[in-house]
Amino acid sequence: MSDRRALMNAQEAEAALARLNFVLGEWRIVGRLHEAPVTGICAARRALNGAFVEVHEQVYGASGELEYEDLCVYAYNEQHHELEVHQFTAPSSHAAFLALALESGPGVRWAPRTTLAPLVRLQPHESGVGFTEEVWHADSPTADVYLRFLPR
Repeated sequence: MSDRRALMNAQEAEAALARLNFVLGEWRIVGRLHEAPVTGICAARRALNGAFVEVHEQVYGASGELEYEDLCVYAYNEQHHELEVHQFTAPSSHAAFLALALESGPGVRWAPRTTLAPLVRLQPHESGVGFTEEVWHADSPTADVYLRFLPR
């Protein structure tokens, strides 16, 4: 690969990953999971010299039990020139999605690679403090999951 192409790839990768700058940090989570109240914690950071964004979530039900834990790794695919997200959910689940820029402003939406995959949208909260994550499963008219991320 030429130095020029490598520089262009690095610039494309940085621009794609920069869409996620609003999620970087440590967060507390409040929200709902299928109409049940949940709380949690989240840590998001750049990893491996800034080449990836890692987002680690732990979400707990009202009685304190762990509802789910996941690690999402965002990476730029140089071959396809697109941002991808790989979601690893305990105990042993993996799914991959495209992470497309929102047309309505800052943030990303996950584009499922299969018709049964959930639709996910991350965006800064309208108040300017923190961000939100919304998840739709199947053909649900409203989000099944709504999480608000607030600074810890």
